[in-house]
Amino acid sequence: MTEDRTTLFRVFAKAHPTDRKILVGPTLLWGREVLRSLARESGGWIGWEPVTLRSLADDLALVELSETGIRVGSDVEIGAIAGAALDECIAQDQVPAQWHDLAANAGFRRAVENAVLELRVAGVAPAEVRALQAAGTVHGIAAVLEHYAALLATHGLADAAAVFTAALASFEREAPYLLDAEIVLAPSLNPRGLPGQLLTRLIERGAHVLSESAEGLQQEADIFVAATPYDEVREALRRAVAEGMRLDQVELVCSDVDAYGIALDALARHLGFQATLQEGLPWQRSRVGRALARLLDWMEDGLPADRLREALEAGDIAPPTADPHQTGATLARALRLLRIGWGRDRYETVLTQQIDPNLAALLHALLDHLPPTTERAAARECETTPQAIAQSLLHFLDLVPLADASDRFNADRLRLRLEALAELQQAPQPFSAAIGAIREALGDFRIWPQVATGGSPRLSRGGAVHLCDFRHAGVTG
Repeated sequence: MTEDRTTLFRVFAKAHPTDRKILVGPTLLWGREVLRSLARESGGWIGWEPVTLRSLADDLALVELSETGIRVGSDVEIGAIAGAALDECIAQDQVPAQWHDLAANAGFRRAVENAVLELRVAGVAPAEVRALQAAGTVHGIAAVLEHYAALLATHGLADAAAVFTAALASFEREAPYLLDAEIVLAPSLNPRGLPGQLLTRLIERGAHVLSESAEGLQQEADIFVAATPYDEVREALRRAVAEGMRLDQVELVCSDVDAYGIALDALARHLGFQATLQEGLPWQRSRVGRALARLLDWMEDGLPADRLREALEAGDIAPPTADPHQTGATLARALRLLRIGWGRDRYETVLTQQIDPNLAALLHALLDHLPPTTERAAARECETTPQAIAQSLLHFLDLVPLADASDRFNADRLRLRLEALAELQQAPQPFSAAIGAIREALGDFRIWPQVATGGSPRLSRGGAVHLCDFRHAGVTG
C-alpha cells in the first residue's frame, strides 16, 4: 500500500501517539532527516524509530549468528579478507594474467572488492558467474568469490550478505518480537537481491510504503549554466539570497558530492558562512588527511625530503617539541640546506651531525616508527605488512597540529580507522601492495570541515546551507 508521507505520518501520530513506529529508509541519515522535518511540522516524533534494511537484518540475524558462533565483521576486516582472497587467486593463477600487474593498484583492488561484495548481496553464487558465456575477468571474479567465502568461514565472520541470509532464515521466528510495530517503508529501497527479499517479507507483513510524489516542491524550475561547480554553487546561493531565503532554507542537491562539496566548502570558508555536507569530503581535504596523504606519498616515493619540506611549509606537520618562535617555513629551509635528497641512510647520516634540535626531533619521530620501505632504484622491492604501515601512520598522526574542533573530530575518526587496520594480522607482502591496501582501506573515508558540537555533522542544522545527493533530496523539509 503506497501512501502520502505527510498524511500517513499524521494518521499514525493520531492513531498511535506513543506507540513504537519503525521508519525504514535507504540510510539512517534519510530517516533522521525525515523525522526532524516531521518534528518541525507536527511538533514531535514520539515513538518513531529510523532504521535501514541492514540494521533490521542485524537485529533479525543476531540469535542465528550467535548460535553458530559467527561474528559480523567490520568494514576493515571484510575489506582485508576480500583483499586476501584476491591475492590468493593471483598466487594460484586463477585470474587473468593482467591482474598480476594491477594487484598493487588501490583502484583496481577496490573495484574487485566492490564487485565481490555486490554479487554476494545480490545472492549470486560463483557457479552462476562462471555460467556466463564470458572469459577472463568474469571467471576471475568467480574465483575471488569462492576464496572470499572460504576465508569468511575460516575466520568465523559474516559480511552483509551473510547477515541478510541469516535474517531471512530466522524472520518468522524473530519478527513477532522485533517488528511489533507499524512499519513504514521509503519508496527508494532496493527491491533486488537479498535486501529485496527482506523488503518483500516486510510488505507481506503489512508494512506501509510511502509515495514517490514530490510533495511541497515548486512546479517551476529556474535553469542556468555556469562554468565550474564553484560558480554554479555561488550563483545558486546568490539567487536564493535574492529571493529572501535564509541559508538554512537552502538545500543543494547534486550528482557529484565531491565536486560540489569541495566547491561549497571553499565558498563557505571564503565568505564565512556555515554549511553542512551530508556525505562530507574526501579524507585528503582535511589538514589531518592531507598530512597523512603526504606521509604515504613520502614512504611510497622513497622518502624524498621535498615531501617533508612541503608538509612543513603548509603547516601539516610539526616537531613533537616545537619551538613557538620557529615556524614551519624556517624548519623547511633548514631541511633544504641539509641536501638530503631521499633514502633512509641520508636521514640517518645527517642525524649524526649538529642540526636544528627541533628538526632532529621531527626526523627521529618519523624514522623511529617507519616500516621497511623500498628505496628509489632498488633492485628488489622490500616486504612489509599493511598493519605496520597503519601503526606508523598512528605515530605520524601525533605530529599533525590540530587547530580547531573539526581537526580534532577528523583526527579522532582517522585514528579509529588506523587502529582497526593496525590490529589486522596479515602476512608480509610487497611494499607497494601493502601501501595499496592502506590506500584502499582509506579510500571511502570521509571528513567534515565544519563540525558543530552536540550533533552529527551529516545532518542539516539551523543557520547552515545543506548539500546532499539525489537519494536524500527534499528529506530535510
